[in-house]
Amino acid sequence: MIAHYLHRKYGGAVRVEYHDLARPEVREQHAGVWSEIQSRRMPMPVVAVDGEFATSGRIDYWDVDLAVDRKLREQSKAAT
Repeated sequence: MIAHYLHRKYGGAVRVEYHDLARPEVREQHAGVWSEIQSRRMPMPVVAVDGEFATSGRIDYWDVDLAVDRKLREQSKAAT
């Protein structure tokens, strides 16, 4: 659901990926991320935006939208 709204708002500027870290094979593929989540004792679910953790313990559209908007503004500033 959140992916739909993000795509409506930001179009092709965002790509949403879902990785179910409850599955062992997915944890193996993302071992570094899983290790960091564990070391920080972050509750699931965890949302990352461009490799930076944005929220944990719940998924809230407004939190994710704010993190995406902030990241896109940073990238826009860096490009100019």
